[in-house]
Amino acid sequence: MKKYCLIATALFAVQNTYAQVSVRRYTNNYSATICTVQGICIRESGFSGLIHIPGTGLEFYTISDRGFSIDADKTKYAKGKEKVIPYPGYCPKIHHIKLAGDSIQVVETINVKRPDGSNATGLPLPVGEGNTGETLWADIPADISKINVLGTDKWGVDPEGICIGADNTFWICEEFGTSIWHLDANGKVINRYSPFGNGDHQIEVDTVLRYRKPNKGFEGIAITPGGKVYGFMQSTMLFPNKEVTDTTRIMRILEIDPSTNKTRMLAYVNEGTVKSGDDKIKPKDWKIGDAAAINDSEFLVIEHEVKKSINRQVIYSINIANATPITNEWVNGKTIEQYYDKDGLASIGIKPVEKTTFMDLVASGWDLKLTKPEDLAIVNDSTFVVGIDNDYGIESTHKGIVTASGIDPVMCVFSLKGKNKIARYVAPVNTIIRPSKEKL
Repeated sequence: MKKYCLIATALFAVQNTYAQVSVRRYTNNYSATICTVQGICIRESGFSGLIHIPGTGLEFYTISDRGFSIDADKTKYAKGKEKVIPYPGYCPKIHHIKLAGDSIQVVETINVKRPDGSNATGLPLPVGEGNTGETLWADIPADISKINVLGTDKWGVDPEGICIGADNTFWICEEFGTSIWHLDANGKVINRYSPFGNGDHQIEVDTVLRYRKPNKGFEGIAITPGGKVYGFMQSTMLFPNKEVTDTTRIMRILEIDPSTNKTRMLAYVNEGTVKSGDDKIKPKDWKIGDAAAINDSEFLVIEHEVKKSINRQVIYSINIANATPITNEWVNGKTIEQYYDKDGLASIGIKPVEKTTFMDLVASGWDLKLTKPEDLAIVNDSTFVVGIDNDYGIESTHKGIVTASGIDPVMCVFSLKGKNKIARYVAPVNTIIRPSKEKL
């Protein structure tokens, strides 16, 4: 992460091809302190998903990721995948937030909990159950004999997206174990949908998702008015090997029908290679940021990547109505990923989701210094919100040194008029009722 100087203004008009778009900016200045690390105050943030609360103005649920970490893979005793977790007991949280004045205000918080009601952590999953190969330390040791290696957690979770069911339950997606969690209104696990087996509140989904890149599992999640849940993989997968993920444009969307627990897998094709002089974005570089349902078949999806002079941060409108479900992962001796793009998929009778540009954020008043757009929520057909994951406001060297990044959580409210409005938007009808509250 680079150091950025955030724009001070809270309101500005956009003068470009999106002339009927205005943007208002909000910043989080007031959230609670988690701890202090190397003299830097770490506050609740790391917002990694967003959903509008029906029946409110600008109130939302967002979710934090697993907590902050410090890269340590080039320290004295490192072997390649070490990170320091100075606050290993951190529990990922659902935050009820309100955008008011010029700030993001945290109204209440809900801890993500295991099935037994105890707090989940951001510690890695066990080997064979979604482990990413990382080694986590509690600190940086001066003596190899004193290395405090942190353990694993069967219910470790790195949340990246959130939505709300009509029954007032939460659905979150996470990138550790490529899973989708169904939580009750108090944040406790009802079921986890995972490619790593059944049992113990766990429902197995397509095992091909085990081939995700480490820490690049599900990044976006959306629920339709009809109640189906969609998980969007962050990147291309290592299926069947790394060489394929370097070149394929094919990404995955998992559909879950909660009424039956039946699933379908759909193909999403990313933007592909983009060049500007000596700079290049490759198919493997593209990332999904978040997603939001327009109706039962259409969604808004953020796709983004920044490479030196190339800054691509785009919201697409996708339609799954005519997409072909993937029923066989191998066709004619090749994996689906080895068909690489839309034409390759067509050769085996598979249609990916239809995809059109809804808004180029860079051309629409978005601050170019904000490069992790991982929050997306639709308020109504004239309003949507995009926010960033600020990584808890820190950046680190690979030798375990932390500095303040200067990046606070930012959310921008886009107001639309005329042809820029969201066509065919169907608003949710549920009213969120919280049975209990855990106040900050």
